Amino acid sequence: MLTRLIKIVSCLVFAQLILLCGHEANALNGIQLMANTAVSRSVGGAGVARPMDSAAIIINPAGMNQVGRYFDLNLTIGFPDNTMDSSAAPAGNAVSAGAKSQDEGVFLPSLGIITTLLDDRLALGIGTYFAGGFGVDYSVSRLTNAVTADAYDRSGHYALIKLIPAVSYQLLDNLSVGLALHINYSFLHSDSATTAAGFPETNGASRFDPALGVGAHVGLIYRPTQWMSLGADYVTRQYFEKFDRYTDLLIDSLDMPMQVTGGVAFDPFKNQEFIILGDFRWINWGGVGTLGNSVTTGGFGWRDQYIFCGGVQYDFMQRVKLPLEASLGYNYGRSPIPSSSVFTNLLIPAISQHNLTGGLGYALSERVKLSGTYSYLFKSTVTDDGSVNPLAAGATMSSSAHVIALQMGLGL
Repeated sequence: MLTRLIKIVSCLVFAQLILLCGHEANALNGIQLMANTAVSRSVGGAGVARPMDSAAIIINPAGMNQVGRYFDLNLTIGFPDNTMDSSAAPAGNAVSAGAKSQDEGVFLPSLGIITTLLDDRLALGIGTYFAGGFGVDYSVSRLTNAVTADAYDRSGHYALIKLIPAVSYQLLDNLSVGLALHINYSFLHSDSATTAAGFPETNGASRFDPALGVGAHVGLIYRPTQWMSLGADYVTRQYFEKFDRYTDLLIDSLDMPMQVTGGVAFDPFKNQEFIILGDFRWINWGGVGTLGNSVTTGGFGWRDQYIFCGGVQYDFMQRVKLPLEASLGYNYGRSPIPSSSVFTNLLIPAISQHNLTGGLGYALSERVKLSGTYSYLFKSTVTDDGSVNPLAAGATMSSSAHVIALQMGLGL
């Protein structure tokens, strides 16, 4: 069993790395994916108090005891639509009005597997996930073409993949705790201009540059009653190596921030027929140097993000004996890019705020379930107010996306 698991995970990690070379995640909460499986996406990414599949590994490892022995394979397909316009900014490009990124569909596979021991009180899991990223490729520069001749400062690509081993233990019948290790791999390539004299292209010059990182993750789930669960989850700051080719562009390593989530889940009929989920999350983007530091000191000027995600799931099997589940979800996270830092971030379209999701799951048998989810990221637009840099005032970017997620779940 363990040897087979290692082979499966190793093959998928290799496949993800191949895909990373050509595609980047279209992220939803900052540059972090809203959800990593079709089921969790169908309820807006909620589930810290009640994970519904092996995404418990990355949502809240304490939930692995509730999920039990389970394996799922996922494919997320995103169709982003990003635009920028720096023509109104004194330092912007007069011909950039309506510039549209040449975005292609992105294909993001993931998998997770959970097994249990000691009469199901101990759960072990491992998963590999695309955790986030961004990617734009414009035909014109962000900066005035009198400087760039539209030859650079047009594109930026970043992606993050995680391999997460996790363990959880059920201390009491209604209390479980979990711990996970995040082993991170990321890459960056960009032709961005730098702030050196004459605003030259970065030394990276769109060359691929990888970086490794590590972090930890702890969580707990407490069920005070049969119809309610409470969950809490803490992910540490993810510490990364520097991107050596882009030291003239980034003031430090591109660390990912710590985050804290609290959530509640209701099962009003006490039979899993109708589940209501709600999570509140804080992501400390403003606390990681490269992203959080002020534009005036070489950072990107990001602020902390406050997120609500929630959803409902109904199981038709309980009433009409139809092996079908239906879900609706919503996710809101204010843009981590404030209006004072838009121009600096025109090549990082991390501004999505409102996301609506819907999904269906069909049980082929007692052990096998197929699920599909559609998500729409409503168009978000931000404009630089010039409060930090008057030469950036009027620069605008917009972002929206359609996302389809497919999943096969297997009870072990």
